[in-house]
Amino acid sequence: MREDFFKKSVFRPELLSVPEGMPVSVRSAGIYSVENGWRDRMGIRKNFVQLFWGIEGEGEFVIDGKAHSFGEGFFTYYLPLEKHIIRAVSGKWVYRWLTFDGPLAVELIKSFKYPRKPFYAGRCPEDLFIKLDEGIREFDISTQRLLGATLYTILAIAGGQKKESSQNAALVKKFIKFVRDNYENETINVNVACDFLGIHRTTLNRIFTSEMQITPGSYITNLRVQKALSLLRETGMRIYEIGASVGFPDKCYFSKVIRKATGMGPLAFRRQF
Repeated sequence: MREDFFKKSVFRPELLSVPEGMPVSVRSAGIYSVENGWRDRMGIRKNFVQLFWGIEGEGEFVIDGKAHSFGEGFFTYYLPLEKHIIRAVSGKWVYRWLTFDGPLAVELIKSFKYPRKPFYAGRCPEDLFIKLDEGIREFDISTQRLLGATLYTILAIAGGQKKESSQNAALVKKFIKFVRDNYENETINVNVACDFLGIHRTTLNRIFTSEMQITPGSYITNLRVQKALSLLRETGMRIYEIGASVGFPDKCYFSKVIRKATGMGPLAFRRQF
C-alpha cells in the first residue's frame, strides 16, 4: 500500500468487555485512506455499532440490500449484526470511523432518528475523533465517561445543531449533488452551479469552503480527476475519451491536471496497473 494509502486504528484494552457501570462504551476508532477497488471484509456481521464520516473522495455502502454513495461530509452507521459491505469507488477515499457497544448502544444511536442511508452531515469533526484516539486505550471509568461524552457530541454534530448550520449544510449538499450529477458536462463550473442554486458566487465560496475546507472550484476539479483515475485504472478507454467523459475535452489540459494530481501523465499512471 502506497504512503498516501493507510489504515490506522486504536482499540480499547479489554476489547470484548464493556467497563462495569457504562451503558455505552467506545471500543475502537480509526482513519482509513484507501484506493479504488479496496473492499472491507465483505459481508462480515459485527457485534457493535459502527459510525463512519467521510473526509475525502467517494465510497459505497450497502445498507438494507441497497448500495449508497458516500462522499465528503457524509455520515452513516451499521447496527450490530448488520452485514458490513463497504468499498472505495474513487482514486482515493478517506474516512474516519468509530465503534461502540454496551447495553444501551443501540438505543443511543436509534434515539437520534438518523436515516438508515448515508446523509450529508457537514465537515467531519476530526478533532473529536482524535480525542477518542488519544483516550481510548485507557480503561478506567473516568476516561470512559469522557469518551462517552465525546461520542455523544459527534452524534449530535452529525444532525446539525443550529438553524444556520443546517441551512449551510443543505446548500452544500445541493451543490455536491448538482456537481456529481453533471460533472461529465464540460460547461459545468462554479458560475453555472451558482445560477442553478440561485446564490452569489462569493456566498457559495464562503459557505462551502467553511464546511468542506476546499473551494467549490477545487471540489469540481478533484471529483473529475477522481473519476478519471478510476477509468484509467479500470477500463481500456482511450485517454482522450476518458478526459472528455469527465469534463476535460482538451487533451493537453487533461494531461496537465492528471500530472498535477499524480506526478505523472495519464498514460504513465495507467501503466502502473
